[in-house]
Amino acid sequence: MVGMTSTPAGVAATALFAVCTAEVVIAVVCGIASGMGWGALNELLVMSNATIGLALGASGWPIAAFRPRNPIGWLLLGGGISYASTAAGITALACVPATDSTESVAVGGRDHQHGLDLGVVLLPPGGLDAVS
Repeated sequence: MVGMTSTPAGVAATALFAVCTAEVVIAVVCGIASGMGWGALNELLVMSNATIGLALGASGWPIAAFRPRNPIGWLLLGGGISYASTAAGITALACVPATDSTESVAVGGRDHQHGLDLGVVLLPPGGLDAVS
């Protein structure tokens, strides 16, 4: 029997799972280093996103490696990377020092105005009803 990492698909699946795992490690390390409490990280869904990301990646990895023509494994790996990147990104941003002395970067439920501005810019004229 050929090993799962000796095929190109197995190598790709292993690399994607390694990215997913690295993102979860980044989320844990930056979460601790940021000084944010358990409650703040839980409110931002960091723990749940990291857990879901690792679970999706771990379940998609063997499917994608052994059965590369089955899209479910690749979809699970992609979902795992997506969830884990959200957890890693939030905690990494929490570690970035602010340019002014008043507040840290817009993380922690303190300032969500930037996301609202982006949503307003991306909406078409007339709102969502104009899309259909």
